[in-house]
Amino acid sequence: VTIQSTIYSDGDLVGVGGIDILLNTIRDVVNDMRFQKTGSAFLVDESGKVIVFSDTELPQGLTLDQLDTSEYGGRGFTSLLENGIGDTNDLPTVDWSGREWLVLQAPIEADSPFVRWRLGLLIPENLIDGPVRTSTFWASLVIIFIILAVCAITLGTTQAIVTRPIQELADRFDDIAKGKGDLTKRLTVHSDDEIGQLGQSFNTFVEAIQQDISSIGSEATSLGG
Repeated sequence: VTIQSTIYSDGDLVGVGGIDILLNTIRDVVNDMRFQKTGSAFLVDESGKVIVFSDTELPQGLTLDQLDTSEYGGRGFTSLLENGIGDTNDLPTVDWSGREWLVLQAPIEADSPFVRWRLGLLIPENLIDGPVRTSTFWASLVIIFIILAVCAITLGTTQAIVTRPIQELADRFDDIAKGKGDLTKRLTVHSDDEIGQLGQSFNTFVEAIQQDISSIGSEATSLGG
């Protein structure tokens, strides 16, 4: 790979300087790039020509978008060139070698010598999505457990505060209606809310009936004497 730059002195062109870098050296550096010991890396120039694609032997002069052809079986590489680095919040994805990869990209740029390269790192999608899915699964279980716990507490509280007193009141009315009610018994009032007021009203009602019956009994005894 040749990197070259024009050389000026006091505004006058002196010549062109260049550096030849052995392709194997660049390939070794790119091949060593991994994410958690997996993935692939590529290096392309400003025109999209592939300089190195790790672990892959590609024809010289091949451009990145040509990997999307049926000959190489890729998908999504063209969009990497069409979209600038960092244009989207989400990581772009490509299909390569029968797998889906997330792509991290970074520019390699310099003005002297002039370099406009792009370095990309392919990361297996499951390496990122796996932990996210696991975290989402456990978070969902925790939320479901909290909802069930709240429902259980709510039902228990409703049973104790509302349902049980109303059922007790209904049973007492039913006993009185059938002539089996013990007018000496009173409901136990546990609160000052509407349920408690209803129980208190029932006790007052039963007490009034008990007094009326007692009065009638006393008058009947007097008349009988």
